[in-house]
Amino acid sequence: DMERIRVPVGLDIGADSAAEIALSILAEAVAVRARRPGTPLRDRARVASIEGAGI
Repeated sequence: DMERIRVPVGLDIGADSAAEIALSILAEAVAVRARRPGTPLRDRARVASIEGAGI
């Protein structure tokens, strides 16, 4: 279905190189699949901490 195609593709992360552009596209695909907006974790009201992660 042409209605399902999104252009331009990728999250706006300031990507310049091919690898960065690929990362922005994959990040958007993950966000869409999870039905999430792609908000930075630091902007979320609740942040999970992982014991032993060095944070």
